Amino acid sequence: ERKKPFDTIRVFLKPERVTGNLKNDTSRKFKATLVHYSNQLDLAILKIQNPKFSNSLPLLELSDLSRTSIGDPVLAIGHPEQGGLWTLTTGTISSLIENFDGTRGKDVFQTETSINKGNSGGPLIDQYGHMVGINSMIARKGKGGLTITDVNFSIKSTVAMKWMHSVGYSQHYAMHQEQESSPLKEKHTPTENAGIVPVPTQKPEPTEIKPEPKQDPPKEPEILTEVRPYKEQDLFEQVEDELEDMMEEMKGRIGSH
Repeated sequence: ERKKPFDTIRVFLKPERVTGNLKNDTSRKFKATLVHYSNQLDLAILKIQNPKFSNSLPLLELSDLSRTSIGDPVLAIGHPEQGGLWTLTTGTISSLIENFDGTRGKDVFQTETSINKGNSGGPLIDQYGHMVGINSMIARKGKGGLTITDVNFSIKSTVAMKWMHSVGYSQHYAMHQEQESSPLKEKHTPTENAGIVPVPTQKPEPTEIKPEPKQDPPKEPEILTEVRPYKEQDLFEQVEDELEDMMEEMKGRIGSH
C-alpha cells in the first residue's frame, strides 16, 4: 500500500550455524537504511548501520550470465512466510523473458525453484556459486483463475548490475576460472603413465609333438548268420504247395455255401 520501502529496515545476518531456534538464529540483528530503490525493477540497495561491517562481509558475486541457459540447475535461498529462516530450494531455469510485464529493461528468469512470499530479495544461485538472479515474483493463478504452481520469476543479475551502475555503484561480475566447472563437464587428462604398469610378454615354450600310434586296419566283414539248410528251389516249391492248399480250401468253403 505504501508503494515505497521503509526508510529504516532491520537486517538479520545468518548465524554461524542455523539451529532452527528463532531467538538464536535472529540474534545478529542490525539497522539498515534505504539508499536507492526502483519500483519498476523491484530492486533496492540497503546500507547496514554498523562500521565493522564496512568491508568484512562476504560477497556473493553476480554472474554475467555468459554460461547460463534454459535447463540449468539453480537454487534459491530465502525466508518464506511461515517457512522458517534461511530455507534452500532447488530447481531449474524454465525460460527467459524480456521486458517482463511491459516494463522496459526488466528481464527475468522464469524458474520452477520453489519460492513463496518472503523469498523476495533472496538470491538465485547457479552451479558455480554465483548469483544469476534476484527472486522477485510468483504466479499462483492463471488468467482464468486456475491455480498454478512452480511459476516463479527472478530479476536477471545483468539487470541488477546495470541498475547499480546507473545509480553510481560500481561492481564487477564474477571471474570465470578454468577450475570452476560442473562435475558433469569436467575433463580428466591422464598423466603420462596414468598408473598403468606394462605386463611383460612371455614367449610360449615349444612343445614336442609326438606322432599318434598307428591303428590296425579294419577287419573284413563277417557273416554271422548260419547258412540256410535248404536250397532256394526247394523254398519256392514249398511256397507253391502252400498256396495250392489254400486255394483248394477256399473252393471247398465256397461250394458248401
